[in-house]
Amino acid sequence: MHASRRPAGSLGALAPVVSTGGALVVVKWVNKPAKVLRVAKGLSALQAIVGGMIEFVAVPGKEFFLYANEDGLYQRLLPNVQVQGGVIVGTVVATKSDKMGNDVGFKTEREAQAAAKYLDTLAHPNPRPY
Repeated sequence: MHASRRPAGSLGALAPVVSTGGALVVVKWVNKPAKVLRVAKGLSALQAIVGGMIEFVAVPGKEFFLYANEDGLYQRLLPNVQVQGGVIVGTVVATKSDKMGNDVGFKTEREAQAAAKYLDTLAHPNPRPY
């Protein structure tokens, strides 16, 4: 299935990666509020969420970072958030890593909710195709 045709903000599409014992992350779909979820740890879960190979995106001044679809522009995904003067397209995942660089997610629900609120402020004002 083409990533841009997946139901935006659909938890049904994420059923295989949602996990009660997984990492606490924030998922921001295009034109939807960011949502805190627990997802399975690992590369395949992140790829399932963003709909393809992942790309690391730093968020200046924040302790968390984003993963986005590496081929999002090529797949003509819709604009989602604005970071560092650029536009990130498609679904993004916000998470944190430990000192060794391992993705571990947010430590607390409160920390994840703060990241979700911040991501919502970065929402692209015109989520239309390029």
